[in-house]
Amino acid sequence: MKESSVNASEAVQRDFFERVRERAAMAMRATGVEAFHIRLAGHTIRLEFAGPAMLAAQTLALAHLRVPADEGPVDAVLRIWDSVSTGVANVPPPWKSTAYSDRGDIWGFNSQRILSSFHWGDFGLNLFDNETGTGIYWTQNAQNLPYWSRAAPLRTLLHWCMQRHGLQLMHGAAVGNDDGAVLMVGRGGVGKSGTALSCLLSGMRFAGDDYVVVGLEPDPVVHALYASAKVHWDQLAHYPALRGHLLPGTRDDDEKASVLLDPAFRARIAPSMKLSLIVTPAFAGGPETALGPVSEELLRGAASLTTVSQLPHGGQRVYRFVAELLRRVPAATLRLGHDRAAIPDAIARCLRPPVRNRLESAVAQNEPVALPLISVIIPVFNGARFLADAIRSVQAQQYPNLEVIVVDDGSTDDLEAVVRALPLEVRFLRQGKRGPGAARNLGIKNAAGAFLAFLDVDDLWPEDMLRTLLRHLLDHPEVDVARGHAQRMQPDEAGDYRPVGNPLETFPDSIAAALYRAGAFQAVDLFDQTYHFGEDSDWFNRARAHPLGIRTLDLVTLLVRRHGGNMTEGKNLSALHKLQALKTHLNRKRTQS
Repeated sequence: MKESSVNASEAVQRDFFERVRERAAMAMRATGVEAFHIRLAGHTIRLEFAGPAMLAAQTLALAHLRVPADEGPVDAVLRIWDSVSTGVANVPPPWKSTAYSDRGDIWGFNSQRILSSFHWGDFGLNLFDNETGTGIYWTQNAQNLPYWSRAAPLRTLLHWCMQRHGLQLMHGAAVGNDDGAVLMVGRGGVGKSGTALSCLLSGMRFAGDDYVVVGLEPDPVVHALYASAKVHWDQLAHYPALRGHLLPGTRDDDEKASVLLDPAFRARIAPSMKLSLIVTPAFAGGPETALGPVSEELLRGAASLTTVSQLPHGGQRVYRFVAELLRRVPAATLRLGHDRAAIPDAIARCLRPPVRNRLESAVAQNEPVALPLISVIIPVFNGARFLADAIRSVQAQQYPNLEVIVVDDGSTDDLEAVVRALPLEVRFLRQGKRGPGAARNLGIKNAAGAFLAFLDVDDLWPEDMLRTLLRHLLDHPEVDVARGHAQRMQPDEAGDYRPVGNPLETFPDSIAAALYRAGAFQAVDLFDQTYHFGEDSDWFNRARAHPLGIRTLDLVTLLVRRHGGNMTEGKNLSALHKLQALKTHLNRKRTQS
């Protein structure tokens, strides 16, 4: 089936918000309102719960932020309810079940005023009116909330609340002392939580082990968010002081043990700390913990990628925020030794001015922060052996604001191991074998960039391809797709790839030879995933019929390597669905005329 987008109008999105808000009001009339005020990063937020069920499930990790109701003007009001405890059903959503991204975005619902997301993990709907500061959180049953939702409640809504004030939720851990704070960033499993908890138990100040709030003005600062921590069960033995503080409702079959740090450690939870250092942890293999150099590319990915992949409506704003943060704060790799007891002292030494002042930001001071984010989508089916070359081709573009998304289309080779070994952070999405069109669609729905590019795993880009096409799009706002030509490459006797044939005559509608405005896929729709070949011709036929602004430049922008194992190797026109794409295009024109 073709996967269709919604392209909902602003009126439809506002109407849905109003109807859900009325259901929330009905739930509160049925059960009464339980008010709970918190002060986060200098802003007071009023949480209104429909009855006690959701209040109990969503406030334990926020209790350290609670303030009296009259503590300053209220900046935002969040209304929280569930259907089971209140007896009030929600309204049906005006989108299809295929509209969701992995991080909760709803494809086609792009209002800048009414933000929306849905997370399957907690069956949670989040809506937020950016203009009025009014938010809604709904789930079917408060008793079914997973451990991570109770340990980090209302994360999406609080993310949107903070962004209104130029603040940013960041996936990371933060600890500190009188000299300042260190922010630890990177993918899960690199040692952030363990390091933060070791520092907390040694007496250092704590701002978070998973998510914190970061501000830039007037100087970088980190704010505590959740008084909770998540630890793998087999690691809990290393922290015996935490055993008696499991979050109520934590179960043995939860992926991690959720620990509640309040009230036992409230005195060490710092509401705010000056941010003095950013590190990305890595296990060193030896006993000692020390600082090491960090590359700009690695740091950008570690600081932004997991945040973007978990927070709906993050995207370009997150990358720009992180780029500015990395320009202002010194950075390093934190090489973690296996002597856990020594880690807090090593962290404290890193924060002392003599050490800290010798460090520099990993981001060049002249780097243009305003460059738009480009999302690069690489669909892969059993192409693990080619992935490293494809990634090197992307890196060779030397474009600083990239989000790389690798989509596994049901591979049976060692793709995941290759992804883990890559020299940069990528978003890794997986699906069953559904074909390249469906894989690209999954990447599109999860992409955060204002511009999109596609690269098949066994192909390469010439150097400067992205910058050349981007310059054309920025100089010509009427153009939606800028593209060049695809050059066929074939190995010689020595195994070196050489150009073969005329690029003006081969692959005329190659997906990967172009750079697209993200809005092009909202306008034309996604790839038709009924095609396993020829989805490129079909999409460009629809784009030309729309009509979309397509500009072909007189240069080669893609190197197509033919190696005998390509999906299209040996296929005739019929097998490649070219005739079907042409027939579909003619039928569409006949229907429209």
